[in-house]
Amino acid sequence: LSPLRLSLLFCSNCLLAFRTPAIDSPTHKYIAERLMTSGSISILQVLREVEHHFPFVEKLTHHSRRHVTQASNSQTAFAALMALGCNIGPHKMGRLSLGINASELLEFVNWRMSTDRLREANSVLTKAIDDVALSRVYKVEDNRLYSGSDGKKVTVSPDSLHAKYSFKYFGKERGVAVYSFVDEKQRLFHSTVFSSTDREAAYVLDGLLQNTTPLNRVHATDTHGYTEALFGLTHFLGISFAPRIKRLEHQGLYDFHSKSYYEDRGYRLIPKNSVDVSAIQANWDDILRFVCSISLGVTSTSQLFARLNSYSSDHPLYKALKAFGRIIKTQYLFGFYDDLRLRQRVQKQLNLVELSNKFHDAVFWDRKSEFQVGTKEEQEKYTLCRSILQNAIILWNYLTLSTQLLAAKRDDPDSYSVMLEEIGRGSVLCWRHVDFQGKYDFRRPPRMTKKFPLKQIQRLEVVPPAQTLEENFQEWDRP
Repeated sequence: LSPLRLSLLFCSNCLLAFRTPAIDSPTHKYIAERLMTSGSISILQVLREVEHHFPFVEKLTHHSRRHVTQASNSQTAFAALMALGCNIGPHKMGRLSLGINASELLEFVNWRMSTDRLREANSVLTKAIDDVALSRVYKVEDNRLYSGSDGKKVTVSPDSLHAKYSFKYFGKERGVAVYSFVDEKQRLFHSTVFSSTDREAAYVLDGLLQNTTPLNRVHATDTHGYTEALFGLTHFLGISFAPRIKRLEHQGLYDFHSKSYYEDRGYRLIPKNSVDVSAIQANWDDILRFVCSISLGVTSTSQLFARLNSYSSDHPLYKALKAFGRIIKTQYLFGFYDDLRLRQRVQKQLNLVELSNKFHDAVFWDRKSEFQVGTKEEQEKYTLCRSILQNAIILWNYLTLSTQLLAAKRDDPDSYSVMLEEIGRGSVLCWRHVDFQGKYDFRRPPRMTKKFPLKQIQRLEVVPPAQTLEENFQEWDRP
């Protein structure tokens, strides 16, 4: 970024303004039409076909050691996942289902569907999506993984200790925030529930540390998902933090010298303030201890942030984290202003998160899409079941599109590249072909066959778009 451009961008007499055009024109209708070629499919059939190829129900083991060897009944598991994930509830699901009653569902939910086991089942699906060759069409770079997170406000009907009032989101009711994480392959790899008054930034690292990957990670959030302390922590963890900050012209720049140092030398680009180096040095050991604690899973970032924010004034450790984070934030602002493709990728990833929130509404459809349980643990169960249903649909979409690509490659090679390009410009977060409502028959499950040729799907030749980052993006991103 040249000094002249910096002067124009940050001159006090100029208003900052820039435009970020879209990377391409999305064609979501194309994928939706391809998935509707065989008509609609029930959510129960989607779960059966996905389970047949990628068994995930086996992760829902019994809490009791006496029943640890007993395998989960897949039909009961499907009914329980739909009861919670679609917000139908076990009692109503028992009335709607044939072959399964409410008592069986309640027993399965209480004894086999803990949050840890549901996360393990969800991990089976996210890994399966990652292994599908077609998912590489959405990869920007081979050695990096882009992801994003955002919160969605959900009303809570019963009394709840952590549900709060907010007229903007809930009117006269109370509610919570459901925070979801989506990567560029469109996997929903983590979700959590917390009070609607909590700052989303405190929960960002909770989700990122759940997703262990050897790739360098670039994570995008909106303004509510960023703090200066989070910039510092993500730098220590080797994660490139790329928030879309509202009103960037009001963000201050920081340097190691005072404002007068630059004013005396006639600089037009003047930092807002200097970095508090003494605070960083005095608390360096505590900063490293903080990073090690969350890296090793001794405690969560949200718990530590809640403790640090509970003091009447800023804790010395929190001051030091903010001071260090201001260094990384200033570097990031330079790169964000000058790198058009970085801004485009951040915006595209946040658009995926917004689309996943619409997906949430479609799946979590019953009882006015409101939580009918009051405890945080029960709400997280419902949220995790919803994520499992979503990932099952996404995986089914990938497998169906891959099967169609194989047929096109065999019958009409010219249409293969066209179809692959159209898929790459769209999104597999499609659900209009899935029927979530109706009567559910669990009496005699149909005999399943190998519908998807997995070996051929894995050998599918998919060439992701060849895009590389500019040098200035690599500079701010360097650990």
